[in-house]
Amino acid sequence: SPPQVFAAGEETAHMTLVDKSDLFFHDYSLAPLFVQENYLHITPAAAGGDLKKHLILLSRTADSICDGDLVDRRIRSSQTWSLLPTQAIYASVIPGELMKSYMSVFPNFPSW
Repeated sequence: SPPQVFAAGEETAHMTLVDKSDLFFHDYSLAPLFVQENYLHITPAAAGGDLKKHLILLSRTADSICDGDLVDRRIRSSQTWSLLPTQAIYASVIPGELMKSYMSVFPNFPSW
């Protein structure tokens, strides 16, 4: 779920890569849309209040989301469902790690 994808602190401190990837599989068609809809509204802890670092993290997150979209297109065009774990990493795990923070607002439902 989107709050857990971006959550920092005790809630996710002990989550493994598999645990984080499993969040994507709750609904693998909708999860990437939630990530894409909400990552811009998060101030990542890793930026430490530095605008340049924040913009770099946003850029890296957008790149990862785009890579996830490319994998999704391949999955759906050629029925290569074995690529779903790869899509999970690009569309959910990497964006969540880059933009990890304490969410102060409820995530938006995808408007696309």
